[in-house]
Amino acid sequence: MLAMAQETKRRSSAPTKAQKAYEHLRKMIVERRFASRNWSMRQLAAELGMSVVPVSEALRRLEQENLVVTKPQSGIRIKRMSQKDFADAMLVRQAIECQAVRMVAQKADKKVLASLDRLARRIGEYTAAGMSGKASYLDYRLHYKLVAATGCDLMVSKFDGIATRCMVITDGQTFWAPSSTNDSDHIRLVQAIASGSPARAEAAIRRHIRAERLQQALWE
Repeated sequence: MLAMAQETKRRSSAPTKAQKAYEHLRKMIVERRFASRNWSMRQLAAELGMSVVPVSEALRRLEQENLVVTKPQSGIRIKRMSQKDFADAMLVRQAIECQAVRMVAQKADKKVLASLDRLARRIGEYTAAGMSGKASYLDYRLHYKLVAATGCDLMVSKFDGIATRCMVITDGQTFWAPSSTNDSDHIRLVQAIASGSPARAEAAIRRHIRAERLQQALWE
């Protein structure tokens, strides 16, 4: 009976094909690979190596999160943001991250700080190598891990949706992308958090957010 219960638990915790498709598509969005074209359902299924059923389920979830939109005759594409929507999202993002860095600085968890430092250095390496898509994804991972380190699930949930929307890339234009002007910016941010001073950490994240490369917002 115990073995059966353990097997049932293992199966229930294993990601479904739809969940895998969702995670893959989300990564494509953050890495700027989704926005390079309008997709058909079959093209996305072929890209993921899956049938259309789990991909369709994943897309419905992404549509509910306002990340993609499906239009007859034109296919599936990134849902564009208005300038006001983007400004509002960035305002909420800043509020969440300012609180997050203060909490993480106070905790001073060495494992968390080491993980953030590794991500910061890899972002710099990818940026220097011109691998903007990978740098963008790691930038998302660093900020996500920073908020997740607070242990507040609601903050993580809110931040995740906002961060992905802010990093939407389409038609070659960017809402939010890692700063290419200074590869050490993320490292300095992590160092400020590692200082143990909530005030210094908050000042650093505010500077960091202002330094993010913001380009022209897209209109519907």
